Amino acid sequence: MNPLLLLLLLSAAPKSMLLMPGTYFGTEIQAADGDSYLALCEGGNELRPVRLRVQQVGDSPPREGVPTGTDVSAPCDPIVLLRDVQGVREGPVEQAQVTLPPLGTASSATWPSSARIELRGGTWRIERTSLGETGFRLTFHGGPEPVVLFEAQETDDGGWELLWAGDLNRDGGLDFVLRTSRHYSVSHYRLFLSGAGKKGVREAAVFESVGC
Repeated sequence: MNPLLLLLLLSAAPKSMLLMPGTYFGTEIQAADGDSYLALCEGGNELRPVRLRVQQVGDSPPREGVPTGTDVSAPCDPIVLLRDVQGVREGPVEQAQVTLPPLGTASSATWPSSARIELRGGTWRIERTSLGETGFRLTFHGGPEPVVLFEAQETDDGGWELLWAGDLNRDGGLDFVLRTSRHYSVSHYRLFLSGAGKKGVREAAVFESVGC
């Protein structure tokens, strides 16, 4: 294919979007009431097409010094909301079994040190490695080679959480949704999908939340 034509096709493709239900302040939410999304419903075993409910919260009209926010919700109490993610479509999805070690040890007082993920006889691991006094690295194991998912040399009570794991795009590989943070009030929600050759997974969408 002509490289210029390929570049034009890629630039015209809609951007993959990930959104979390909740209440937000500022300009981080660009979604509008009635927008179409796929909801990974509570329970984690179905993707369902939904229409967003986006409402302003706070005083109307706004009062000086009183913050107003945007409340985002959808039917079926979704774990995550997705839009224009290649290979992801509505219908049942298979959820993986996740095992976390006990919290409270010296190396992991608040956040898990690892996660063991099992799906269709396959086993993967996400491991947290400390960096310096407050930083950490997350590494994905189980593919042909390890993949660094997140790294921060310093954090302010930063951490991570595995929100969901399973086969989201129905290709037989492992997909998952992570929450990572460098600061206690800022979270990045990251969708990783399988089917990325030697690396095993690729980051498909990211959503940043401040103070939610």
